[in-house]
Amino acid sequence: PTIGFDITVPESGPYVLMATYLHPERFIQRVFVKVDYQRGMLEILPCKYQFACRQFAMDENKRPKAFELKGHTRD
Repeated sequence: PTIGFDITVPESGPYVLMATYLHPERFIQRVFVKVDYQRGMLEILPCKYQFACRQFAMDENKRPKAFELKGHTRD
């Protein structure tokens, strides 16, 4: 399955994507992230709490992945 999002940022530059989620299963779910030509990955860890968990998109070395996004421009 594929999920798409439209994200508007105030200015161009590097942004780290953060996901807030609930995942009651006992396994790690890997989700691949693609922004234009840039790629990253989320490791969705088990999260069966009464509050949501968070995870940031990572690069191939499991460090926070900074995606270069273009800012919103006014006409």
